[in-house]
Order: sequence, then C-alpha cells, then structure tokens
Amino acid sequence: MLERMHAAGLTNTQAKALVSGYVDLQAQTWTAAQAEQGRAVETAMTELRTDWGQAFDAKLDMANRAFAMAFGDHVDDVRGLRLADGSFLGDHPHLVRGFAMIGDVMAEAEFAGAGVMSGGLSRDQARLQLSELESDAGFRTALLDRGHPDHKQTMLRRSRLADQAYGNATEDVADLRL
Repeated sequence: MLERMHAAGLTNTQAKALVSGYVDLQAQTWTAAQAEQGRAVETAMTELRTDWGQAFDAKLDMANRAFAMAFGDHVDDVRGLRLADGSFLGDHPHLVRGFAMIGDVMAEAEFAGAGVMSGGLSRDQARLQLSELESDAGFRTALLDRGHPDHKQTMLRRSRLADQAYGNATEDVADLRL
C-alpha cells in the first residue's frame, strides 16, 4: 500500500497520516458495530425474559442443548453467522424460541421414555453432561424448587442422565482403572 501511495506522490508523512486515519476509522466502525450487537442481544434477552418469566433459564438451556445437538461440532460456526441486520444467528430471539421448543419436545420424548436427549451417550459423556447441568444455575433452580414449572421434567432428566452416567454399583466398579 505504501508503494502505491508513494507512486501517487504522497510523502511518508502524508502516507502515514492516511493509514493512521484509515485504522482509526476501522476501529470506530468496529466499536459501533460491537455496541449495536450488544444492544441487539440485550433487547432479545429482555424480550425472552419477559415472555418466559421464571422459566427463562430452563428454556434457554433447552434451546442451547437442542442447538448444540443439531449442529454438533459446527455449533459455534453456525451461532456466529451474521444476519442482514448485523446480529448473529445464535442471538436471534425467533431462533432461540424455536430451539427452545425443539428442546422441550426432546425433553418430553425423554420423559415419555424415548431417551432422545440422553440416549446414546457414553458413561464419560453422560457424566460430563451431568456435571455441566448441575453447575448451571437455571437447572439447579428448576431441580431444587418444587414449584418451578420445569421441576418434574428437570428431576427426570437428571435421574436418567445419572443412571446413564453411573448405572448400578457393579458396573461402576468394573469401570474403575487403577
């Protein structure tokens, strides 16, 4: 770029000023885009919190799990896709609502005995998933609060995942490695 600037007759001082101005403009544009993205995400979360009330954390957890299941190793790539308005696909409230519904259907299938959510996991995968769930504040709230709308579903989900992770005591002893 400097070669072209010098060929156009710019001095080193002029070229440096032009490059510096361009870098500053790019930084301002990036900062403004980040601020707008932050406002869009906050608006989406506020909208979902209003719609879902106390079930917000549990529904968001369901949406994230269904999204991760649908896109597997590519989940971060898909979440990071930009929409025409500059927001990210994974932050769009319509998509989050849709995946929350899918997660609810998957959990209902698990509740009915279909094993959709936790079926097919290895013991280590089930243990990891159980650990992640138990460290999630929304999951713990639904698990411990009998009045929570998702309490029964959460209890059953945890129980099935624990069964898959730990099975009965004789199976656990066989898994020990000394």
